[in-house]
Amino acid sequence: MIADRSSRTAEGAMFIRTLQQQLPASERILHDPWVAHLALLSQRWIARIPFLARYFLRKFPRMVDYVPTRDRFGDEIIDDAVRTGTRQVVILGAGLDTISYRVLQRHPECVLFEVDHPATQVVKKRRARSLAAQFGHAIRYVAADFEVDDFRDNLAESGFQPDQPSVVIWMGVIYYLTEGAVTQTLSRARD
Repeated sequence: MIADRSSRTAEGAMFIRTLQQQLPASERILHDPWVAHLALLSQRWIARIPFLARYFLRKFPRMVDYVPTRDRFGDEIIDDAVRTGTRQVVILGAGLDTISYRVLQRHPECVLFEVDHPATQVVKKRRARSLAAQFGHAIRYVAADFEVDDFRDNLAESGFQPDQPSVVIWMGVIYYLTEGAVTQTLSRARD
């Protein structure tokens, strides 16, 4: 990771979300009105040029469906947890995802803890400035490198209440971590 720069994976997922929003509403897997706030100008332009958008949609159909499907699944897990009384949501490897905004739009009573690498969080905070007035009160950024940090320490410092019901979502990051980091993070998330 390079300081003040998000991961390529986070940028790629953001581009896929941006492309997905160009599809007719009836063909979208996930309606995501917050994508435009976090996508790069270049990503938004490419997605809006019909022949380029069609190219990427045809060239990478599985990825264009995979990321929004994964995101929608996470949303549904959180919705189920909120229906049973959960008000704390921990998103491990939040990247440039817009899940916090989608959840808060439906469940403004929740507090979301976005755990990710500090460099990616710097970029996300900068791009999400326009959303801070609407959602900033309920989103806590928790810096952690899963390879070296125990995210629970920083989670506690961010106001997480371990005695309250919580749901933990972890999507997309494990492919890039060592087996030891994945096992350790899952163990820590469980405790």
